[in-house]
Amino acid sequence: YDGQRAQVHRLMDGSIKVFSRNGEETTSRFPDLVKISSESSKQAAETYILDGE
Repeated sequence: YDGQRAQVHRLMDGSIKVFSRNGEETTSRFPDLVKISSESSKQAAETYILDGE
């Protein structure tokens, strides 16, 4: 085990949600990730899902 798997979702309303491998919403644990995701995708996409570890 050397990382934490996460999915970052940008929803239609522009909000960012972070989910664990098991589908648990973990957004509140990653405020920096939410900020970076929000700032870097303002005009790039209406919605998206990023999957990473």
